Amino acid sequence: MSVSGSSTSGNDLKKSIAIAAVIMAGSVMLSRILGLVREMVIADFGGISSEIDAYVAAFLIPEFLNHLLAGGFLSITFIPIFQRYIIEGRDEEAWDTFSNLLTVGTIILTILVGFAVICTDNFLWLIEWLKRIFGTSQSTMRNEEWISLTVRLTRIILPAQLLLYCGSFLMAVQYAYKQFLIPALLPICYNGGIILGGIVLGKWFNMGIEGFAWGVLGGAFVGAIVIQLPGALKIGMRYNLRFNILDPNLKKFVLLSLPFIIGMSMTFSNEFIFRFFGLMLEKGSLAGLNYAFRFMMIIVGVFGQAFAQATYPFMTQLAAEQKIKEMNKLASSVIKKTAGLAIPFSAVIFVLADIIIIILFQRGHFTAAATEITAPALSFYIIGAFAVACSTVVIRCFFAVQNTLFPMIISTVLVVGFLPLYWVAIQPLNLDYLGIPIVAALSMLFQFVLLYFLWSKENGDLSNFRRSMISVLQMTLIAVCSAGICYGIRIALEPFVNDLHHLLSGIIILIGAGVPALLFSFYIMQITGIQDLREIYISLFSRRKVPSR
Repeated sequence: MSVSGSSTSGNDLKKSIAIAAVIMAGSVMLSRILGLVREMVIADFGGISSEIDAYVAAFLIPEFLNHLLAGGFLSITFIPIFQRYIIEGRDEEAWDTFSNLLTVGTIILTILVGFAVICTDNFLWLIEWLKRIFGTSQSTMRNEEWISLTVRLTRIILPAQLLLYCGSFLMAVQYAYKQFLIPALLPICYNGGIILGGIVLGKWFNMGIEGFAWGVLGGAFVGAIVIQLPGALKIGMRYNLRFNILDPNLKKFVLLSLPFIIGMSMTFSNEFIFRFFGLMLEKGSLAGLNYAFRFMMIIVGVFGQAFAQATYPFMTQLAAEQKIKEMNKLASSVIKKTAGLAIPFSAVIFVLADIIIIILFQRGHFTAAATEITAPALSFYIIGAFAVACSTVVIRCFFAVQNTLFPMIISTVLVVGFLPLYWVAIQPLNLDYLGIPIVAALSMLFQFVLLYFLWSKENGDLSNFRRSMISVLQMTLIAVCSAGICYGIRIALEPFVNDLHHLLSGIIILIGAGVPALLFSFYIMQITGIQDLREIYISLFSRRKVPSR
């Protein structure tokens, strides 16, 4: 199988992206549904207890290690190097590079994971240091028993990062050959493993919250190794044990990855920040922020990641062919489609956040009090959801031309610049845990606009930027109107339903108020020409086969 050859025609490109987008959208949708089920199982198990706080905090060190080796962005840094060899017909060199990078990175990460497992007890000192620095006195809630549980869960989860790192290479080579189906199964298996771990080990075998942690490890093994290895072998993967730290491609990979290591992406920074500051808040705040953030990421995943992941291999090919103008048009189109879907849904979620939390989570140990903590956080987080979704597209424009340094510098400067605002919001402004999603939403919006502007300016394409921003503003105004409609219908319906905390009452309100508001947004965008929803439908669900290239 080869991806080398002629340049990409416009029609073939659109059809190929449509097929890839269908696969990735289906994967992301199913993965997010399973992710939602995962959170529902966790919520039913522990609500917003200190035990769930410990589980959420246990991901702090593992995810930092994953970030340290740019694991979450490995495909972005590796694909351009690997794909260029394939396009030039130098397959042997491509697989040699793959083998060396996989071997060197795996050895380094194994050492780091081993060191982290041994030194995880020092997490206690981190907590105490945070208390002293920020003047908190949570010793009764963050006691040694809680720290001990957090350390134990962390040690179980840590090896999963090694499996996910290896799996990222197996997925990357499949992406390079435009094979999306098997890589799309990783998040599904991962979330499924956590759910099974929680139900089978946590409940049936009485392992408690540790069952979810073991599920993380099992899901990573199945999704990243058991599933991905056959997929990589199918496209002709050739691995030979190589360890050459002087390999120029290793140097290039490190230089491309360095911005991710020293920089902070939007998704990573938000996850790290709510865990970091959440450790200093009242018991249950960390769990509530986690539920809200996870639901917000469903919107990002469904309306952003699917298009961004499916588009990126085509962006890298257009960049390699020096077709920057065509790449900009593609990016602008995807941003407009993403915003046209994400913004209306975000407006409805903002109004009905408490109803959504009641329907999804309020059962078992997740009480009405837990809903009162989680719902406001979701309302504020969701304001920035479309910005995160669109940013995934903009950042990949930089990555496609192998400019990883600039966007990460900008992102890091913004993250660091906004850090004091989190403390101000939590302490002097006394917004407590809500200060985190409020500042996060502002950061998301600002970062998207700034990155898109800088990319457009750098490539002399500010006209596309202006048109896209005008469209986004128009969509936002329409969504604000639909939010007003949604709220009005909700108020009108509430006297006719039972207690809102009942599942059936919540479903009636959600459908009765949410659906008309969404239909209003989509109808106005359609008749005004702001967004052609039929074009989105046709591009995603066209049954036409991609002609042979």
